[in-house]
Amino acid sequence: MKTEHLEYMLLTAELGSISKAARELYMTQPQLSNIIRDMEGALGFSVFVRKQNGVIPTPQGKRFLVYARRILNEAQNIKDLRFQEKDHLRFQVSSVKTSLVMDCFLQLMDRYQESEYRFSYYENGNPRAVEDVYTQSSDLGVVYLQPAQRKAFLSDLTARELTYHTIKVFRPHIILSRDHPLLRTGEPVRREQLYDYGMLRYAKGLLLGTEQMDNLWYDAFLDTSRIKRYIYVYDRATLHNLLVNTNFFTVGTDSGIYQEDIHFMASIPFTDPEPPQNAILEMGYITNNHVDFASNVIANEFVDLLMKAYAK
Repeated sequence: MKTEHLEYMLLTAELGSISKAARELYMTQPQLSNIIRDMEGALGFSVFVRKQNGVIPTPQGKRFLVYARRILNEAQNIKDLRFQEKDHLRFQVSSVKTSLVMDCFLQLMDRYQESEYRFSYYENGNPRAVEDVYTQSSDLGVVYLQPAQRKAFLSDLTARELTYHTIKVFRPHIILSRDHPLLRTGEPVRREQLYDYGMLRYAKGLLLGTEQMDNLWYDAFLDTSRIKRYIYVYDRATLHNLLVNTNFFTVGTDSGIYQEDIHFMASIPFTDPEPPQNAILEMGYITNNHVDFASNVIANEFVDLLMKAYAK
């Protein structure tokens, strides 16, 4: 069993499509299909259920993919042994897409600018953050929770022997350029005014992890059918670039530490009217019960930066 074939399987699961994964891997769809079929034959069970619009993992496939991720992590650790001198500090975090967490990560880097370190920062949705902490690919994961999913989400964490810690509860904010026409009047921004402008948002559940949960959140305080122009993006850098160079807006949380001075964006709270309960987001971080988190000095420093930033 080749490790690159495990990578192919994980990419296929992440994209939900053999053809999309094949394009990413610069191979033909039949080539990748044959590799997956051979892998499933060697395993003795199906990893994926083939559907008309893509693939989804089978129950056994889900467990296989977790083990595959662990194997690849350990293989990478073996490759990295020659770089792991004792004086290198290490920290890995997996987070939902949010400027505030990145700002705290930048603060952490400032603290250790005189040290030799190997830090990792990965941005995606909730499922990947949970998986990274579960497979010990990350020291902690930062996630968003909606009230509707909280009970099921925490139950899943308990089953995986992971622990959730609350950071802050957020009310949604409108995020736009500091030079946006709606801010020039000095008047409060009303929801009705937003429908004259285009909206930026993450594609296919990249914010909360599933497209359904993302849609529920956006629909909770906006009539999305009235928005005439959409741009879907896949990364935060593109979102920022488009926000500061257009009159589009997006929806997020409180302003980041460097949001106005460096990113040239402003966050305006929804007040017209108050958003409903299902539009509230809760942020927290996840730790693995099998890892001694208390002794991880850098991870605890990062949590302290998060708590102080959000307290402000």
